[in-house]
Amino acid sequence: MDEFVNSRTNNIEHKHWHELVVNSAIHPLIVSANFKSLYYDSIEQCHESWEYLM
Repeated sequence: MDEFVNSRTNNIEHKHWHELVVNSAIHPLIVSANFKSLYYDSIEQCHESWEYLM
């Protein structure tokens, strides 16, 4: 399982990966397939989550 814990994908930030995989004990393959780090876009003045959902 350790090889999976260290195999973070680019779609999720390290702190989010650690929270989900290590602290919450969600399997890394599930996290990789179903989670994405989203951010506030200061240029567009909106959060990426709205764009992602639409």
